[in-house]
Amino acid sequence: DVSDLAPSSRTNESPSPITDPANTPITNDFSQKQTKVWAWPWAIFLVFLYVFILIWMNYAILVRYWIKHAWNDSLPGLDKTALRKFTMRMHMTTGAFAMLLGPLQFVPYFRKTRIHRWSGRVYCTCAMLSSIFGLWFIALKRRLVGGYNMTAAFSIGGAAIGIFAFKAWQTARAARSANAESSSSASFVFHRNWGIRSYSQIVAPALYRYWYITMELFGLYDTPTPLRLGGYCDENDQCPDYKRTWDAIYCWAYWMSAWLVAEIVIYCLPNFDSNDKTFVTSPSPSDAMTAPLLSNADGNTTITDNEGDNPRATTSYGSDIQSPSDPSAVTREISATALDSSKDFSSIVNLIGVLLACAAVAISSKTLYMMFT
Repeated sequence: DVSDLAPSSRTNESPSPITDPANTPITNDFSQKQTKVWAWPWAIFLVFLYVFILIWMNYAILVRYWIKHAWNDSLPGLDKTALRKFTMRMHMTTGAFAMLLGPLQFVPYFRKTRIHRWSGRVYCTCAMLSSIFGLWFIALKRRLVGGYNMTAAFSIGGAAIGIFAFKAWQTARAARSANAESSSSASFVFHRNWGIRSYSQIVAPALYRYWYITMELFGLYDTPTPLRLGGYCDENDQCPDYKRTWDAIYCWAYWMSAWLVAEIVIYCLPNFDSNDKTFVTSPSPSDAMTAPLLSNADGNTTITDNEGDNPRATTSYGSDIQSPSDPSAVTREISATALDSSKDFSSIVNLIGVLLACAAVAISSKTLYMMFT
């Protein structure tokens, strides 16, 4: 009777090891996962925000710094040396290019083409240059109009722009070298996360002006008065309006709040395919030689790879494999440390998105109304 040898009756047996990982398909249900984070309010927010940003770029950068050369139109001390004018103009211009290219990096269609790769390179280059020129300007001026508090806040925020852009570039190169085409791969997730962080910081300077103008338009706060409208600054280029309590806090809040929103979004996005935590892979010789070896209680040997963000990857070798030099039955297990789409925190992200979308519609509409009337 050979019925006892049927696979259905061998319930206590462990499955046989995979002997040809090169021919074993990688199961990936990541695309089937549905997230509860809504995209539409964020899209509405960005569209109406960029209505404001384009108007602001035209006047505050193109007209002020390139056409009229009105250096002290808003703040004092920008035109005292040729180097100050150069660094400020380049800081604003390269930052504007990065700001315009930022949303393009998140369009799924372009991510599958060379447009994403080349526009991403230009974006990261412009963001890093904007950071360098901004920090250079601060070093030349030594103390900004809001005193040492604003100088420290803007210096750290400016450094974050460059650092996050560099990490986005670095992880993109790693993802490409790893040939990580799957959106559930570790390399892709690291790159995506740093891209979100980078964009939050490149758009933060525009939000600094955006929320100030919002408070002014709706009478919520008496914002600092520009020099062209009679604002006062002393002979040391220090402006008392920027040293008030709220303005001193806002110097830090504008870029830290953008970073916080980015981290919330990253926290809610699925990092790895938690439905399929194991996929077959053949490690490179460097993986086998450099990764630390740990012995499990069952006698298996594990290569641990803890790199970067939330995810954690381990490569396990079964007890029937004598050494890492035999990669024929290697499996890499991705622990489900990232949040699933079922996380309750996504409702907070949706609420933030809806509020920002409503605010952006109201602000941009009122701005356009005031301009044309």
